[in-house]
Amino acid sequence: QSALQAVETGDAEAAAEEALRAQETAMEAARQVRTEAEHIQSLKQRLVDMGVIVETIGVGKPIDVMRHIGERWGYEAVVWRAGCWGRVGVESV
Repeated sequence: QSALQAVETGDAEAAAEEALRAQETAMEAARQVRTEAEHIQSLKQRLVDMGVIVETIGVGKPIDVMRHIGERWGYEAVVWRAGCWGRVGVESV
């Protein structure tokens, strides 16, 4: 009965249209994420091709990136410039 009432008042149609808009927005967001991921992978491959060691750090609690790289690879000095500054940082590499 409540479904029939929603149809008669137009609420069901409005809800369906809003659901479609939300789905379209989600699909566009997923496309943008996929495009950005492809760009990052391309950049990573270009760096690797130039002999750069590229390490990906998993998501978790914040870490001191400089310390992590130094300890992991035994470096005393680390120069780091990357994606934490968005596209500007990545492109400056």
